Order: sequence, then structure tokens, then C-alpha cells
Amino acid sequence: MPATLLASGALECQPQEEHTFCGHCHAPFLLCQCNFIPYANDYIIVGLPPPATRSTPQQLVHRWRSLLSMSMSMGALFDASLGWYKDNAQVLLASLQAKTPLLKELMQEYVQDLETDPAVPSLAKALSVHTKSKATQIRVVGAEARASMDIFLAGDWGCLTYIGSMLLLNAFQASDPQKYFLEDDEHLKEVFRNGVGLLRCLLGRGYGSWPGWHLALEMYRAPMTSGNAKKIESAAKRMESYRNM
Repeated sequence: MPATLLASGALECQPQEEHTFCGHCHAPFLLCQCNFIPYANDYIIVGLPPPATRSTPQQLVHRWRSLLSMSMSMGALFDASLGWYKDNAQVLLASLQAKTPLLKELMQEYVQDLETDPAVPSLAKALSVHTKSKATQIRVVGAEARASMDIFLAGDWGCLTYIGSMLLLNAFQASDPQKYFLEDDEHLKEVFRNGVGLLRCLLGRGYGSWPGWHLALEMYRAPMTSGNAKKIESAAKRMESYRNM
């Protein structure tokens, strides 16, 4: 899709009708002849200029906002709360920065407890894992959960999958309520409600229909990471590697 990357990190995009194609047959969307194939409810977007090297979380969130403006289902829902975004995005990003070590610890504890989590087989299936090996399923779900947290902390939310947002939510819901008590921590409350909660809601609109849980707005681009986080492959490459296990 033709677009120009602005200094703010946002994307200036041309009208998209002539650049919309079927993800199965690659024909222009209005000419697609595919029938009886399960679809998600929204687009995935390819062909955009990548973020600038060393983009800040603020620049990446601006990019994500631009992606939402192209969305059929997520854009309208988000536009209804655009005033919140303009007024509170900086508050959320400041809370993310303040709580990064604690959020990494929260996710690590969630991953360590996957051994006893009855949802692991269904989560693994959503991640394209076909093996019935419990050890492999746990390894894949744990790897995706960690990657999702790193993507979230970096602000590169266009690369976050719906299943990734679910894993973030699961990590919060499974956490020790005494250690991670939201009502006593304004930063943590902000991250959960206006970060994880918002993303889970939006991505559910776009990709919440099975089998679209593994999709992201930019699933073919490798996400940016912050700090010492290791490089993460694109969602498409991660799903391919899981499928081959």
C-alpha cells in the first residue's frame, strides 16, 4: 500500500480501495472469487515503509494509530475514543516505561505456570501448533507470550497479534493479586485498562473470529523492540516456525 512515513512516526496513506487484495488468491478484493473460506473481519497491511531505526514508543504508537485509520472494524471503534488517545497516550507510555521491569516479571511468572494451565492446548492450536506434545505446546505458548510482552512494551502495537493480546490479558488475570494489585498502583492500572484492555478489544474486533487469532495489522513486518530485548521475527514467520514443530 503506497504510504509516506512522517517524522512523527505516523503514516500518510493514499486511498486504499485499489490496493486491497484477497489474502488467499491475491486478486483485487472486489474481483475475488474465493468462496466458503473462513475470513477474519479486517485487513492485514503490507508494503508500508518500515519504522525509522531506533523509533521511540511514541513514534511507533503514532504508526499504529495510522494503521487503525485503514481498518474496517477497528478504526471506527477507536475513532469513538480518539479524544482519549490524544489526551492520554503519553500517560500510558509513561506508565509502560515506569513498569517495564515489573511487567517482564509478571510475564515470566505466567510462562513458568503454563505447565498447569489447561488452556495451553487451545492457545497452541491458535498459534498453528499441530503437535500434541505438551512440552512443545508450552514452549511455543511461552515464547509467544514473551514476544507479545516485548512488542507491547516497545509500542509497536501494529505487530501485536490478537492471540498476543490474549496472552497479555491472561498474564494479568493469572497474576498474584497481592503482588500486582491494580487499585494500589496507578501506573499498573493504566497499563492494564488503557493498554492491554484497549488492544484486546480492538484486535478482537478485527481478528477475533477463528481462525484469525494469529493475525496482526502488520503481521509480515518484524517488530521493533526496546532496551535489551532480543530481535523478534514477524508474526508470519513465527507462525510458520511453530507450524513446523
